[in-house]
Amino acid sequence: MQSILLHVQDDDDLDGRIDAAVTLARAFGGHITCLHATPYAEYLTNDPFIATIFPVDFSTKMEALRLDLRKKVEMRLREAGSDWDWVHLDDEPHLALLRKAPIVDVIVLSLGSGRKAQSLAATVAATARAPVLAIPPSDTPFDPAGVVAVAWDGSAESSVALRASLPLLRKAASVHLVEIEDRTLRTYSEQGAHYLSRHGIDAHVVRRGADSGDAGGAILKVAEEVGASLLVMGAYGHSRTVEFLLGGATQAALSNSRIPLLLAH
Repeated sequence: MQSILLHVQDDDDLDGRIDAAVTLARAFGGHITCLHATPYAEYLTNDPFIATIFPVDFSTKMEALRLDLRKKVEMRLREAGSDWDWVHLDDEPHLALLRKAPIVDVIVLSLGSGRKAQSLAATVAATARAPVLAIPPSDTPFDPAGVVAVAWDGSAESSVALRASLPLLRKAASVHLVEIEDRTLRTYSEQGAHYLSRHGIDAHVVRRGADSGDAGGAILKVAEEVGASLLVMGAYGHSRTVEFLLGGATQAALSNSRIPLLLAH
């Protein structure tokens, strides 16, 4: 994971994202691309109503705020000894991230308690061609050398997530393949374990039933039981609309996980 895309936005969760990106860069000798996206210029150009509300020096003030944020972030990265570059795009954050996603190894986002942060992580995880590392608000730093739980149901999404997580699984203290026994199971976790063994990774298979059909809750419970510091899972085996309306493992993890998630679709 040498190419790391960091979402930069001046919010309460920024420090957690920076810490996770720095930790990844140290673990893999990686480079951090800081992506700051704001759609203000587009709003001023295309929306006369917005243009009349804001003063004429609006763009100048926004540029000053962007420069202050950049100085803050780059000071943190300089102190950490990280290698980075800075990209600013006048676009919605999710669109800017998707534009950069095809040529990165991982995207670092927040798994905040607010709906906006969860929506961004959900949108990018469901559509980007790169895995998303979603960091929840926590005093415990992201640890790439800790215990990893991998949710497995044999789906294309879980297979993509398993392959995407290989660099992290090689560094993990232990790996647990979590199989929730319900009607959605497509291939057994032994197949995933055999795949990992070919890459020199010894995985422990953990099977559980889904309480009241809550596969997501069961996965999170197992992750807690094994002391996982990271949960790997495929994102949205069903459509986002179906998961939002009826519930699903991805939606449950985004809403309730207390540990970082590595999501791939």
